[in-house]
Formats: sequence, structure tokens, C-alpha cells
Amino acid sequence: MPPTNTRGLMTSRMDILDRPDHYKVSVELPGVSRDDIRVHLDGNRLYLEAHKSEEHTGEGERVYLSERSYGAIRRTVEMPGSVDPTKVKAEFDNGLLKVYVGKKESLGELQGQMIPIQ
Repeated sequence: MPPTNTRGLMTSRMDILDRPDHYKVSVELPGVSRDDIRVHLDGNRLYLEAHKSEEHTGEGERVYLSERSYGAIRRTVEMPGSVDPTKVKAEFDNGLLKVYVGKKESLGELQGQMIPIQ
């Protein structure tokens, strides 16, 4: 049986990589359909939600043993720096969700450039 947190929700493994121009968030969602995943960005917070359901029996069948899981996965991640909401992309393939969140250039970086004198 997959691990659950204290509220009975299914848990998932997550990695967050800090790349020069974006953050890459990878979440394992085995057995979840693409249509059952929601990704939302609000400020610097990334919200992930997925629902997994299993139908165990058909007509005339009884369940002898079932080790399949179902439930909901909800994760909220605070990005470590400013993000650009126009540069967000999500991909889902083979049970792995990848979300790329672009970084916003800060005004300090833009103002701190040296300008050569001609």
C-alpha cells in the first residue's frame, strides 16, 4: 500500500531543481491520468493536485485481494525566488509530472550592469 500522510491523502515523491533560468519540479504520479491532474501557480506558490481512482470489480466478480491505491494527492511548493508566471510549462508522461517555472529577472540585476563608454 502506498504511503499516506496524516490526513489519509496519498503522498508522492517530488524533486525541485534550481536551474539558471528556471525551477524544475518533478512529481511521481503513477497510475494517475493526465485529465486528473491540476497545476496552479499563485505568486511564488505552485499548487499540485491529482486524483486517482480504481474500479475493482465488474459484474459477477468479487475482490479477493486488492493492492491498488486510490485517493488524492495535494502538494503546495513555495518557489525559493521570484517567478515569471508567463514562463510556466507542465508535461506529463509515463507517470511523471514535470513543471518548469521560469525565474523573473530582478530589477537589481538589470540596474547593476556596467555600461561601457564609447
